[in-house]
Amino acid sequence: ECFRGSMDNVLERYYFCAKEFKLSVSIKKLNIVRITGDCPIIDSKLVDEVINYFEKNECNYTSNTLIPTFPDGMDVEIFDYPTLEIAYNESTLRSEREHVTPYIKSSDRFKRTNYTSNYDFSHLRLTVDVKSDFELIKVLIEELYENNPNFSYLDAISYMTKHPNLFFINSDIQRDEGYSKSLKDDLQEVYTLKKGASELHTNLYSDDKYQLFKNLFYK
Repeated sequence: ECFRGSMDNVLERYYFCAKEFKLSVSIKKLNIVRITGDCPIIDSKLVDEVINYFEKNECNYTSNTLIPTFPDGMDVEIFDYPTLEIAYNESTLRSEREHVTPYIKSSDRFKRTNYTSNYDFSHLRLTVDVKSDFELIKVLIEELYENNPNFSYLDAISYMTKHPNLFFINSDIQRDEGYSKSLKDDLQEVYTLKKGASELHTNLYSDDKYQLFKNLFYK
């Protein structure tokens, strides 16, 4: 099945999808596993490990990205429905709504845990954000998929170790570049509000964006 929603407000899309599914199956407890479309060779075993860690620790949110130790492209998040609902109702920044979980990651009201690798592979990219990423993933799929369609991220790293030139194909790309851009957009929006503050009237205090401006600059 496919659920469609807002192109830019991805948090809203997740929430409405989860809400619709929850109503359709009438279950008391719903957990959501988030894997993004730019992770085409996500390791299914790793996904299971993160889910098990979430259930074992009885928390609201578990990920392997709070402190990154896995390659970019092996990102797994799991959170419960009430946590998603709170994030949907209380997130105000554009970056929080575009990238779904920043509010959850930054709020102390949630119990969060991080699933960590024994080795730090966070400098490696097994994701597809730019053309050079695609070129690397194309090689890995062509070389590994036929013999093992469910190859792991360790299989990919092992192959790259035997062909070290592959490490340099996309090594110049910053991790989470899209999120960094969204944060800059947030700052620009707040700066614009601050710049025009002298022209704002008292009745604008009810406006969400001006409330955001007040919270950030008049603490």
